Amino acid sequence: MKIYYLLSLLFFSLYLNNVLVNGLTIEKFILIGPDYVSDTICTTVNYNVMFNHNVSISFYKLQSKPFNISPKSILVNMPYQSVQIQFSSFQPGTFPLYLNVTDDNNAMYTVYLDTYKCSPVTEPPAVDSITPFFWINDFGTKYPGRVFLRITNPQPNAKFIIIRNPNNSIQAYELAKYSKDYYRMELLPRPNYQSTDGIFITIGIMGSTNTTLRKTISIPFPYPDNFVRTTNILNIYPFPKNNTIMETGVFYSQSVNSIVSAIEVNSRLIIYSNSSTVPVSQFIPLLGSYDNGLYNMYFTIEFSTSSTFSLYCNDLNSTHITDFTFGIQQNPTFSIKANSEVDSEVGELISQMNYHLSDVHTVYLRRSIKMDFPLGYITDNTNGGFNYSYSFISTKYTDFYIILISIENLLGSVSVQSPSPVLPTPKQESIISIEYLVFSSYSFVIRTRIQNNGIFNVWNLYNKDMTLVNMVETDNNTSVYECEFSYVLPSSAVTTQPIFFVTNSLGSLSTYFYDTTMINANLEVLPLVPPGFKMNFSAEDITFFKFFPNTVDVSNGPGYTELHFNISNVDVNGLPQIYFPTPITPADTIDETLIFTGQYDPNLKMYKIPITIKSLLFTRRLSYYLFGNKLLESGFISSFVGDNAYLNVTCSYADEFGPIVVDVQPFKKKILMERGMNTTIGWNIVIDDRPSGFRSGVAVITSKYDKSPLNISFSVFDAISGNEFSGTYRIAFPINGQCRSDEYTLDLILYDYNDNKATTFFKEYAPSTSPFIYINGTPKESLLTIDVICQAPEDVINPNLVSLDFTRELDVGSLNRRFQATIVVEDNPYGSGISKYPNNSPVLYLVSGTMYFHQIRSKFVGQVGSNYTFKIDEQLPFGYGIIFGKMVVNIYGITDNFKNVMGYSTVDLKSLGFPYYVNTSFNLVQPYLVSCSNVPPSGGRAIIRGYKMGNITSSVWKVNYGKGYETIIPDFSTNVVVTLKLKAFNSNITVIDYNNGVPSNELTIQPYNPQPYPRPTPPPTQKPIYPCPGTPKCFGNGDCTANGCVCRLPWYGESCNSKSINVPNPLDPNDTPTTNSTINDPSTGIFTSVVSIASLREKTPDQSIFQEYKFSNWTFTNLSDVDNYQYQYSSPIGGNQTTVVRVFVQFFQNMTDFSFAGQNTTMMPGTIKYSISLSPYKFDNILNTLEMVMTATAASSENNSCSMNEYGYSKDNSNTLQWIKLKINDKSLYGRFLSVGIVDGRISQVSNVILDGSSLEIPRENQTVNTYVGMGIPFYSQSVVIDPDFSVLLENDAENAKSACKSSPGGLSKSAKIGIIVASCVVGVAIVGTAAVVIIKKRKFNNENRSLEMKLDNEKSR
Repeated sequence: MKIYYLLSLLFFSLYLNNVLVNGLTIEKFILIGPDYVSDTICTTVNYNVMFNHNVSISFYKLQSKPFNISPKSILVNMPYQSVQIQFSSFQPGTFPLYLNVTDDNNAMYTVYLDTYKCSPVTEPPAVDSITPFFWINDFGTKYPGRVFLRITNPQPNAKFIIIRNPNNSIQAYELAKYSKDYYRMELLPRPNYQSTDGIFITIGIMGSTNTTLRKTISIPFPYPDNFVRTTNILNIYPFPKNNTIMETGVFYSQSVNSIVSAIEVNSRLIIYSNSSTVPVSQFIPLLGSYDNGLYNMYFTIEFSTSSTFSLYCNDLNSTHITDFTFGIQQNPTFSIKANSEVDSEVGELISQMNYHLSDVHTVYLRRSIKMDFPLGYITDNTNGGFNYSYSFISTKYTDFYIILISIENLLGSVSVQSPSPVLPTPKQESIISIEYLVFSSYSFVIRTRIQNNGIFNVWNLYNKDMTLVNMVETDNNTSVYECEFSYVLPSSAVTTQPIFFVTNSLGSLSTYFYDTTMINANLEVLPLVPPGFKMNFSAEDITFFKFFPNTVDVSNGPGYTELHFNISNVDVNGLPQIYFPTPITPADTIDETLIFTGQYDPNLKMYKIPITIKSLLFTRRLSYYLFGNKLLESGFISSFVGDNAYLNVTCSYADEFGPIVVDVQPFKKKILMERGMNTTIGWNIVIDDRPSGFRSGVAVITSKYDKSPLNISFSVFDAISGNEFSGTYRIAFPINGQCRSDEYTLDLILYDYNDNKATTFFKEYAPSTSPFIYINGTPKESLLTIDVICQAPEDVINPNLVSLDFTRELDVGSLNRRFQATIVVEDNPYGSGISKYPNNSPVLYLVSGTMYFHQIRSKFVGQVGSNYTFKIDEQLPFGYGIIFGKMVVNIYGITDNFKNVMGYSTVDLKSLGFPYYVNTSFNLVQPYLVSCSNVPPSGGRAIIRGYKMGNITSSVWKVNYGKGYETIIPDFSTNVVVTLKLKAFNSNITVIDYNNGVPSNELTIQPYNPQPYPRPTPPPTQKPIYPCPGTPKCFGNGDCTANGCVCRLPWYGESCNSKSINVPNPLDPNDTPTTNSTINDPSTGIFTSVVSIASLREKTPDQSIFQEYKFSNWTFTNLSDVDNYQYQYSSPIGGNQTTVVRVFVQFFQNMTDFSFAGQNTTMMPGTIKYSISLSPYKFDNILNTLEMVMTATAASSENNSCSMNEYGYSKDNSNTLQWIKLKINDKSLYGRFLSVGIVDGRISQVSNVILDGSSLEIPRENQTVNTYVGMGIPFYSQSVVIDPDFSVLLENDAENAKSACKSSPGGLSKSAKIGIIVASCVVGVAIVGTAAVVIIKKRKFNNENRSLEMKLDNEKSR
């Protein structure tokens, strides 16, 4: 596409053809610019000019006003010569422009070019359409706040800037043009800001100091004036631990993952770097909810010996919380001079770097090339450590260049210099034309035609390399290349002009600027934003926009919604797409699995995009990007459609947290190995993951002397005990006595059923969390290593290579790219022998181009005497090795049992007479189909990727649905990407392409119908059948079911023979969560019931009390509304714990349906419900449990009252209490205790028991009916919620009970303690209604003395 179709937003474009001045012709020119205009200056005007001669341009003065003319000559081998001329920094006005030109014959010419006009800026910018300040949480973003503005000015070339006031507590940065007159502005709240400071931003004109040309605006603050902060930070788990000085990662950087536990979060947590007061980290939600959750505060450290980082809580104001100190071990830089020579057989420069390392370290070249062990390593038994060497190939035209290198905590360089460089004839690439072929909302194919001069190598543009592999056709004059590209998300505004570059086989590199630098004689430039997106619309074109629904609950599984929208320029064939990045998706990349595609719906007469939202996401507003003429983010769309732009997810308990290890135990911490002995070593680990459940993982075993990882895969089905939510796994591997004393270390990569990951390799998978987050920094951390002491004789001689043979000629453009090799090695006669472990087999490295390599690990196939044979048989990647037509060979990782490692570089192989290179060719004749996008069984669009697939006229495509091949016409066709519209298919189908009659390979397409990962099947349970009490059954007040009586309202109880009494509000807004119900009945006196929270205990497996916490410092919050009274009480439990217990006490005035832990319950008027939650607790042992103790008390003012205590137990577990009833005469206090709670977001069993009150140190009066209930809580990591409720009942059989009391023998107690078994259907599912009962103890009655005498007397006197 010509550039003059692409510059409609520039100042203007002019063309002047055939201007003849003294014999010199200007064929045409294009004006680009000016870059910006102010009241006093016009700057950076570019003219791309084409002449009919090769000319040079001299400095030129126009009248008395000098112009700074910077000619940028593009030398091309074309009939016409093109040049780029740049003017900068001159005053506004109208000027005729002439060029002084010297032609090929040194003749001087004055050439008229143009009359240029630049009008000054006379008015300040107008600002409107300000969106509210909103927090952003995209991973990789530098600033935490953002707004969108509409800024206009009569002068279209005015460029707007932020006039920053250093005293402002909230600063604005990076004002970037977003769409037409709309701009995106990033905001940086500084530490300790106050809302009273306000958010005031001044916008001015670039190049102007005139204060009258400025506009100051006020940004709405994101919190109301009456905002009350509730955020309470409980624990911080820095990883690595605080005050750690780390070794560097890639180029002096290192990662930190700090896990923050907090409750009642309504603020933003931000970590600032104290050295620059710039945020380095924000919230990444992990687990739970804002009410009680975990968050990751990930950030990187760079170039710092030791720095302080501060955690702040930001909302209406900014408050400092705590500090961290981390550092990077600084070491002097170093340099390596490579030994280089032009190899006579290879024909190119072969270089070798040599260095000595004290230990195994991660090595990076050019930032992106990671060189893992064993590449380069040779054991140095003389000096200790390793000799590090590596050979690579580069062009013979190399004179001198430097390669950056990072070796763990060292930053250095490798210099390459040819001793006798071949100096080529200077040439430059000739890019004849370039086309953009768009096939999706974010992907396109670039087709470029380049003049053949034998020097094209790599063209890097839009963050991707186009190489010789991408050549699709060629002749004697030109070659055509096609390559697929995808649009890259901009993480922030562009502050520097980005570049792309072309390297060639002569070793030269040409740099180009997007939007300005000419790429050919046609005066074309490459646009920074690729043109022609499939759905070419802007936010201003949107006429309707809404999600249905706009709030999605993902608590119990994936959520579903649809986006309906319309635009003014409807394309009914358009395929709209929307992208939802996650908080851990790098901001400058696109994850295709998070893109959803829709179509035009003729019934709705608008576009519809179905969207699936991952389950268990943290409650939040989702950020997204809609693909239009550019990426339209949700905040920007809200500028036009308001709240309809927002999509919210809710989740009662989220899980974006990877699995965690809560316990680790080695089989043996230290093992003594005798020679000839064989044994198995390893660990038992307990993995906890709730509510998603652990799915699978990889244990990575390395040692002090063997850094080749041993990977052991395992899944939930390998658990030796437990289940996916908490299970024990055995990680084991064999060792033999022919070994070296060593220290083995366990690392893990773990996944749960919601695809959350935890890894100890956090430097490489950032941001992430460690599965050892709760073990690091504790004594258990030392258990991650196992010491092996070997008694085999010391072996100080490295093994060596005996013979080497491999494929010497390979066509890397064919379908058969099979590479084979045979490697024979031996150890010294008295050595430890060659290691046969798969992770110790030799690795062959094929090096193509400077530094790039492909590694292949060999397999052991046999031993003859002292010779050990390893073989390789593998297909190479398509096109690999095409550069230079050669690949050189390195071999490393030849290992003996004593962990001596030997290797051979290319130079070493050559000097020893072994083969050392592979000749490659690229004869792409047959089309090659590589892959297909996911296509559901219903059919649809298939995107097929490959090479030399032809075009719409040269290729014939066929598909086989199972009944033979039939022709199918592509919707889009290039050599590298083809789209087909497939019919429905339920089994595998195949496609084939005939390009000019030459058939491709068959590509198999499977119907994409993802199924959930299988889970372990819990043991089946029988549904019991129990009789219903009463005559008639359930006393006629309920229905008898297989699970007992289901009562009809208002009847209650196990036999449906009690009625709920609507008592007055028992809640007392004081400082303790105690409820007190009082009923004054003229016939039976005053009935009083009291319920309270007593204490929290940690108990050992034998049920002894390890620690007990009494509550004394409650904080009260009134959460009542019109319909119900609700109070919240919170208290830290004290001791060395940061745990907070929160008690929500709710009194129901009206009949209300309520759901908890899978049970639906109707709360009758007068019911009191307790909801007790705990934040994270540090258990002394994972086998310990907690016990929440509650007290219930009932009393009557009647002197001769009759009372009974009844307890209902679970049929499945007679020790699990399900209800209590404290009955006095015809009234009772009834309490229900569910056998399930919410443990780490999952419905889990809890145990409830009747306790001996004497151990609780709670006073008991003789005239009261007391019961103490212990609610058992299993080990958990994040949160627990238990939910008992209480109500006062009127008993229908009170007279019978009273008669029994009167008829009892004198002197015997008339209080009855009755144990009742309650039938439960399935573990984890509570019973709806009332359960069946069986009386299992004989009733005993006793007279009850008057209780709470003073209290009742007081009640009477009122």
